[in-house]
Amino acid sequence: MLSELGYRVLEAENGTAALTILESEDDKIDLILSDVVMPEMGGVVFYQHIQQKYPTLPLILMTGYPLEEQAPELADLPWIAKPFGV
Repeated sequence: MLSELGYRVLEAENGTAALTILESEDDKIDLILSDVVMPEMGGVVFYQHIQQKYPTLPLILMTGYPLEEQAPELADLPWIAKPFGV
């Protein structure tokens, strides 16, 4: 959907891969859209890395569970619920 709207979308299979992409593309990334549950590096640890190295880069989380129950430390962040409606 984002690509159809004209955005360039970079995909990563997990938080570790996303951080690698950020290292090489950081000046070209305007927003991070990340799942909370990911293999290798979950959303909490991923967010902590983003805050340390890219504190001004906007991050929106997505999850199929209430964020305040799944990751209370992230409950104040913007998030969207899955599944997405059309």
